[in-house]
Amino acid sequence: MTTTSLGNPSPTPAAVATEGGAAGETVPEAAAVLGLDTRAWPIERLVVLLAGSVTLLTLLLGRRHDPRWRLMTGFIATNLVAQATIGWCPASLLMRWLGFRRAIDRAGA
Repeated sequence: MTTTSLGNPSPTPAAVATEGGAAGETVPEAAAVLGLDTRAWPIERLVVLLAGSVTLLTLLLGRRHDPRWRLMTGFIATNLVAQATIGWCPASLLMRWLGFRRAIDRAGA
């Protein structure tokens, strides 16, 4: 394990593979560089968490600074509808690229 600038231990790809991952399974390089634990939550939960957090932030920014921030809330809602109907949105594609797994992938592992 290596240590981040904040003193928190961040696993190396090899350490993650031996700490409970399947034999030969390693964290994608992008997730390892960012210090993300891709085994924590499935993408479906992370998308909702991200959408809710950003929605609250944009509503606050819209109230305090500029009402046009609320357009971002509409964009987030559109992405949530896409996630629910077709199974993906830009955020889920990014999370997939970072190495996070879908709930169905985690169930089969």
